[in-house]
Amino acid sequence: MAEKFDFFSLPYTANPFGVIFHPLAIERLVDRAIDGQAFSADELNKRDDVWYSFQAHSSLSGIEAEQVVENLNTGLSNLKSALKEASHIVITLGTAWVYRLKETDELVANCHKEPGNLFDKQLLSPKEITESTTRLIEKVRQLNVDSKFIWSVSPVRHTKDGMVENARSKAHLLTGVHHGLEASDDAFYFPAYEILMDELRDYRYYNSDLVHPNNQAIYHVWEAFKTAWIHKEAQQIFNQVGGIKAAMNHKTQLPGSNAHRDFKRQLQERIEEFRADYPHIKI
Repeated sequence: MAEKFDFFSLPYTANPFGVIFHPLAIERLVDRAIDGQAFSADELNKRDDVWYSFQAHSSLSGIEAEQVVENLNTGLSNLKSALKEASHIVITLGTAWVYRLKETDELVANCHKEPGNLFDKQLLSPKEITESTTRLIEKVRQLNVDSKFIWSVSPVRHTKDGMVENARSKAHLLTGVHHGLEASDDAFYFPAYEILMDELRDYRYYNSDLVHPNNQAIYHVWEAFKTAWIHKEAQQIFNQVGGIKAAMNHKTQLPGSNAHRDFKRQLQERIEEFRADYPHIKI
């Protein structure tokens, strides 16, 4: 979905700490960002020669501890800026199963492939999820009173937990999120989970792993999101952006030909005309 925003030149910030799956981990990072609680090297862990944080995805890990801390604190800065400026905040929850590090009792966002016997596994209750989502909204309201929240539940099955456990997890997320929505006037639900489970209930909409949605499914979800949340006038601008981006990505078979030169000239004219009409949109 972030790639769709990028293609259509919509300003956005996506996953400053990589993909985070459960609500308490998301809430904790939002708290740290807004409160300015910077990461330090003594919070890191090391396996072999790789430094990492249990609060972030492995995409922020690295060989040098100083660089990892810098990556984490850049993530905090980017997250705070995004929360402060965003008109809409979209949060997709992936699982209600959480892991707690036995040694420190820390609730982790990512186990970083450490041995399972280091963790205790537990299922968040719907009430815990509702309370977490409510606290998160209240926290962001301290920074940005006008933003709207769009909550969603990921349709990606966590098959490693088992199919029954995955179903329990999604049920808890759905119940918890909807209870939280009842208490907020500026929070809404986008049914990504239901679209995949009910409208696209066929494995032709999944990648070969039969877990992750394929491009056809992503397009279908994007169209539903666009219809629900993007103004019709903006959608017309999308059509112009999409046409220009498609032309920019076009690969000619005869570079240097008269036809190619004419194509490039006409494309540049389209870009300049668009920028004159919409100077605030980067293309």
